[in-house]
Amino acid sequence: MNEDNKIFKTNEFSIEISPVREAIKAKDIQYFSYDENSGLQLIHILMDGKPLDLPNGTEIRLSAVKLNNQNQKLIYTPEIVDPLKGIVSFVIPREFLGYQGQIRCGLYINFSNNQTMHVGYFYINMGVSDIDTNITEFTEDFWQGWSEFEAGSTAKMQELEQRIDEQTKIFNNADVYNKTEIEEKLEPFAHRTDIDTLETSLVAVLSDANKFRTDIDSLELKKADNIDLEETNKTINFLDAKKADKSFVDAQFASIVSGAPKGTYATLTALELAYPQGTDGIFLVLENGNWYYWNAQSKIWLSGGIYQSEKAKYSVLPKNLKYWHTFKVSDTVGVDYIFNNTVNSLQNTENYFETSVAGYGAYSCLLDLPEIAYRSVLYLRGTVNYRISLIEYNENAKVIRSSQWANTIDWTLSNECRKIALAIKRYDDAPMTLSEVSIADCNVYSDVFSGIEKTFIERTPRFGEWLQGAYHFDGNGVIVGGVTYSNLRMSNFVDVNPSTFYKLKCSLLLKYRFVLVLADENNRQIMNCGWVTTKDEVVIRTPPNCSKIYIMLANVDDTKTFKDADRLLMEIKFSTLSNIEVDQYRGPASSEPFLVNNTWFNLSIGKGSDGKVSIPVAANRLLTRFDVKSDKIYSIETDAPSNYRFNYVQADDTGNYLHDTYWQIGGCRIKNDVKGYVYISVHKLDESNNAVDINLSEAANFTITVKETTVFNELLERRFRSRLICHRGASAIEPENTLPAFARCGILNVWGCEMDVQLTKDKHFVIIHDDTVDRTTNGTGKVAELTLDEIKALTVDWGPNISNYPDLKVPTLKEAVDTCRIYGTIPVFDIGTFGLGSGDVAAINQFLQEIESLGIIQDCIILCQGTFLASTVRQKNKLTPIITQYTGVIGADLEARRLFRFENGYCGGWNLTATDDQLKELYAVGKTYQLQFYAITNDKEQAKKYLELGCDFISSDYPDILDFE
Repeated sequence: MNEDNKIFKTNEFSIEISPVREAIKAKDIQYFSYDENSGLQLIHILMDGKPLDLPNGTEIRLSAVKLNNQNQKLIYTPEIVDPLKGIVSFVIPREFLGYQGQIRCGLYINFSNNQTMHVGYFYINMGVSDIDTNITEFTEDFWQGWSEFEAGSTAKMQELEQRIDEQTKIFNNADVYNKTEIEEKLEPFAHRTDIDTLETSLVAVLSDANKFRTDIDSLELKKADNIDLEETNKTINFLDAKKADKSFVDAQFASIVSGAPKGTYATLTALELAYPQGTDGIFLVLENGNWYYWNAQSKIWLSGGIYQSEKAKYSVLPKNLKYWHTFKVSDTVGVDYIFNNTVNSLQNTENYFETSVAGYGAYSCLLDLPEIAYRSVLYLRGTVNYRISLIEYNENAKVIRSSQWANTIDWTLSNECRKIALAIKRYDDAPMTLSEVSIADCNVYSDVFSGIEKTFIERTPRFGEWLQGAYHFDGNGVIVGGVTYSNLRMSNFVDVNPSTFYKLKCSLLLKYRFVLVLADENNRQIMNCGWVTTKDEVVIRTPPNCSKIYIMLANVDDTKTFKDADRLLMEIKFSTLSNIEVDQYRGPASSEPFLVNNTWFNLSIGKGSDGKVSIPVAANRLLTRFDVKSDKIYSIETDAPSNYRFNYVQADDTGNYLHDTYWQIGGCRIKNDVKGYVYISVHKLDESNNAVDINLSEAANFTITVKETTVFNELLERRFRSRLICHRGASAIEPENTLPAFARCGILNVWGCEMDVQLTKDKHFVIIHDDTVDRTTNGTGKVAELTLDEIKALTVDWGPNISNYPDLKVPTLKEAVDTCRIYGTIPVFDIGTFGLGSGDVAAINQFLQEIESLGIIQDCIILCQGTFLASTVRQKNKLTPIITQYTGVIGADLEARRLFRFENGYCGGWNLTATDDQLKELYAVGKTYQLQFYAITNDKEQAKKYLELGCDFISSDYPDILDFE
């Protein structure tokens, strides 16, 4: 029994969303005519076997079709019972009663992002109870097609509204509290024979709508009618409970047609306090200009919209604050969308970029009108506390005209109007904060279009180059001029995003000052804040048309020169409020990617005898740097031609040389312990792999992107069942690199299966270790000089238990992967020998494409013998885990850092010569970087020792090597 003390005959079932046609059969689903308000359907919506999340704003629709007459159907709105578990319900409606046979029900979803989906069908058997032998089946009028209902009900609604308008005009100039005058006004109207018809029509329309009450929401979406169908639907639901009581209809009708509210209240709260249990009639609320009526079913006061503006159906005033700012926009005819100069400044105002000057208010950005809105009417509605205004612009964004500030304006857009700006300000002309836009409750309505959207271009905040000189800014709307040399000024700019908060920090030291100039995407000045001499930190909220901020620095004493040394002393820092920092040296160190767009120099970098960074001049090197913070991890990516090499050097902020990655292709990952810098050094190779001179202009050939992160390995998991990778498959008991060797790994529950990949003459990948087929097959020749067919014609004739496999073949890459899939083992591809290992970029690209096409891009591992090969793979593929080699002999911290540079990387040790102490230290330090190590051995005692030293897993020919006694 539920909370309403109702008992239901519940049918609970699931529908799986699938493109495969499928329906829930109704073998045991049976309801009868006497099951009124008792037959509950509880439906679980699934996708991929899991409950489908139904986010806020999702609507469920259900169609019902009689199978013996498919022209008869209804549309319902089931209730969402549990949005997180995808459970919806509906109760067998009255319209099903009296029908004998099957009803096919279709379930549909309207998501809030405008995506729709057909879920599936299910069937319900309906019968007639013995006690209802004389019940009449609901006729075709109740089960009519949707188009017939839409056309019929719309026509009736339009006719009704037209007649209501006629009566409303009669009362417009009447004293609604003067009974005599009302009776006089009614006299001519009372002789019309259609008055009774009008009331009868209203009851008939509402009665018909009662039969189709759940269809009203759909009609509202399809028709831009002059009736608020959502509120009509709520009224209809109430009428259902009231059984269309004529006295109630008459009372509502009388209130609406008279245009006379029974009372007026300042706020909705005041109305609720006056009539907590509701009453008949409509009431006007002044705070928002809406009229309200009591809904007895919901027991709340519901809005009927703006009083005497019901024709305007759509609210088109953007409420998102990203569209708004608090600076006065010029309404002078013929000017662009520009800001009038304001009298406040950063110097004397705490929130210059967030609060308007007294009397100004808040303005929207320039909004493009849809074509359907041209020459239409907009209904501007203010409130008791706020007035509203509008500025028209032509297609060239020039002002055409503007409205007055008012509470109510019905504004017809001019023929040339293509864009508008809206404005709101307080009645008392007090300064207005940005946040007031969302609570002002003003609105703009249209009866032809539903809203205005604007796309903002997202930019990565970055500094340009500091220049010795001053920008020219000659007023709002004027293009900011280039820098003119001056030894009294230094200037720069920052690319920014609109409607975004930024913070500027500096050290004025009682002798420096700065000015900020905001500019739009056409480089025209929006405004400037004036010279600031007393604030070391300011918060800037960019207007919605802002794309750049110019910064100019100077001494307070304007006769003194301002040089680069002064700029460094000012320590300019520019960041978002989330402390994504853009510093004055170059670029941000952020949680979002940013471009290193620095000035490059022909300098090399090394470690001096004093341990400091040494940067001598070098024609064959390029060098730049960016700032880094302490205890952060930085992911660096490059987009560069393959003949460029990169080395990343870390230094602290005092210049001490800390670490480097050594030369490699592409980007890397760096764990930074102290505040300081990362230097990026670049050199270029010729066809003979010799370093050649590199010009500064060549920096344009590559792009470097940096992202700050706290994640060590995003994709690696400690997911191995046993800590073992079998080398060339279970090669101690089966022929190496063959399907039986790989299958044996799976049978014995081994986690990883290592195999060697080679490329044939006709560009097919096969699994074989040597560069020739001589050792393991009955043939001869190099793999790279044989076609796939020629290799497949050979027989593998070498290896353990070879006699069990008289016709064993060299497997292809796909065959090996398919075998691993059968048993759930992870393929580990060694591409470090011969063809692929030589750095053939085309072959590497082909291999990466092949594993992607096989669907294992994240379900395999690539073993890379050497830094060059690892950096080449990682440059092209960030998803697949890789294995890079460690030695244990170069120092634990240095080697751990170098291994760490490759994201999603395991560490493999083969031919190890390091001592136990060296390995133990490396494994321990590696854990602080979340590195995972394995070692290759065929000796059980040695395998046990490696694991005791801290190694994570073992690679061996023997699948039982970890079976310790």
